[in-house]
Amino acid sequence: MSNLIEDNLLQLSVQDIYSTLVALNQNSDDIYCYEYHDSIKSLCHHDNVKAKELFYSIIEGKIFTGLLVDISVLILLEIAESDFEWAYKEARFTIEINREISIRVLSYLKYSSGIQLEEAFSYVESKGDIFILKDYILFYSQILNNLYCSEKQQNKCFQYFVSILNSHSDEKVEREIFFSLASLSGYEQERFDLYINHFISKDFAIEQMDKYFCRFKSIHYIFDLIISLSCFIRDKGEKPDIHIFAQSLCSFQRKNEEETNNGILWMLTQNDPEIRMDAVHLIIDSQYNINNLNLTVLNELEQLRALEVLLWNWLADYKKRLKLVLQLWNSSYKNVITYLQQCLSYYVSYCYYGSLYEDIKNYGVSDFFLEPINNSLKEQKAIIAEKEKINELNSCVNDSKMRKLYFKLEGEEHSKLLQHSNEDLFFKLIHTVQIVRGTGWQIGQKDISLLGKVSTSMTVNMQVYRFPYLIERYYNKFISRF
Repeated sequence: MSNLIEDNLLQLSVQDIYSTLVALNQNSDDIYCYEYHDSIKSLCHHDNVKAKELFYSIIEGKIFTGLLVDISVLILLEIAESDFEWAYKEARFTIEINREISIRVLSYLKYSSGIQLEEAFSYVESKGDIFILKDYILFYSQILNNLYCSEKQQNKCFQYFVSILNSHSDEKVEREIFFSLASLSGYEQERFDLYINHFISKDFAIEQMDKYFCRFKSIHYIFDLIISLSCFIRDKGEKPDIHIFAQSLCSFQRKNEEETNNGILWMLTQNDPEIRMDAVHLIIDSQYNINNLNLTVLNELEQLRALEVLLWNWLADYKKRLKLVLQLWNSSYKNVITYLQQCLSYYVSYCYYGSLYEDIKNYGVSDFFLEPINNSLKEQKAIIAEKEKINELNSCVNDSKMRKLYFKLEGEEHSKLLQHSNEDLFFKLIHTVQIVRGTGWQIGQKDISLLGKVSTSMTVNMQVYRFPYLIERYYNKFISRF
């Protein structure tokens, strides 16, 4: 299709091409319209005289909407590659007729020297009575991408963005600046400062954070952002959702694993317990690759701090954290080994019993390291055996009662949810489902269908159903000893 259109354009007169574009301007088929973009590019390279005549026809026709504006901009930018002076002159001349064409061309022209860029910069600045806020945002953001943009011009661009953000509370304007900055490469310190000082409190900026930082090369900005944003949210009395950083962190790890891992280790060993907890959430609740995260490079205090937070509150699946903490089973610091043994002994004795012990044993630790953990498990088994002789102390009986109470309370909460779901079509459907003899299900009077079989398993800390309210109360109350 594109070659056919291209051949036809080269054969048509300028007036016929213009008439075709005017008719096509009313066409809502964007894909078909974009076929003409490639053909116009070809026309500019094969016959730029005809392309220039077509540009003049569009300007004289004064139909400045949709496709015709795009084609006008395209002609000027394509011809600028071989005749920059003509394109630059026409872009300035067009300002009196259509400022959108003018600013778009002036923004995207490939200036090949500092003199050209300075001239364009001064010209745009002098036309404040014509260009509008949106135009300046486009121009300054594109100028920053030019190799010949001087330090003085760079400072002017960022000062302009700061002044606009300080003087406007319009979210549309904030979004335009945000996404313009997101498209830049480099200027990481300036863009980071703008995010922290102006965008950090904006919901849209938090949602689009990955897009804003995807071009950053220095990982330390991400860790500074994590800390700044977490503190900002906590200051408002809310709990930060650390998951929003997961994609950015994993992306940086693929680019520079060593630097990213160093950043995680730095967070794990900070004096502020909240920062250390954030690091754990980043590791556990994302696709972060922990294989090369080396805790053994830390000093004694740092190892203790890392262990403390990584061993904090193992409520459910512990295997990812276990793999990390067992790096230190043969640490060069005796206090670190003792602390690790004490913590693991507690989890083996009161929370996970033999399943955790077997996982530790399978990791390949020495018998010397296992000895106190094994002794704790044996002592717990002896205590359980004695308790089983007395029903009132029998952990199997009592734990069974607690499990039944736990699931009963959970069922009651689920029932309340269904009772308040009369307006929800999905829950109405659930109300009408009947389970038939445990192997089939039926909706209304329809045929009975066999139940599908889905199974999953999870290792759960026994304290969750023994002391559910206590667990919930202290789940996020990490108080550090180190």
